[in-house]
Amino acid sequence: MLRFFLILSILGYALSAEDNYEQKLYESILPKIFHKSNVQIFINNSEAKKVLKMSTILTIVQKCTDADILIGNSFTKEESSCQKKPSFALDYRAYKRSKNAIGAFYWRKGRPQITFNKDAFEHHKLTIPKSLQKYVQ
Repeated sequence: MLRFFLILSILGYALSAEDNYEQKLYESILPKIFHKSNVQIFINNSEAKKVLKMSTILTIVQKCTDADILIGNSFTKEESSCQKKPSFALDYRAYKRSKNAIGAFYWRKGRPQITFNKDAFEHHKLTIPKSLQKYVQ
């Protein structure tokens, strides 16, 4: 029985560490891209919302028109004025489909993957920090 609780607690820690990793990643990248200390984000993915709701640097907004960036898998259902905003995809397919996706963060075979789209950065008049240049496609 003790063994069961030990395994359960290790698993719980591992899962929370993954969420914390994602939050730290977004907190370190988005303020550098937007040159702001507090970035307004709109998220249409419930898993990502859970991960980022505890952030002190990123503010989740309820309306996409109030956001600096959209985070999710698809933004075709959002208002037409929001479809031109920069987005950050949560999977590779969404990244490749969207011309406004400045980047993507997703997991492949248990490993985190990050990529940025140089053309989308230029289109939205954003700059890619030097520390992130190696992830540009």
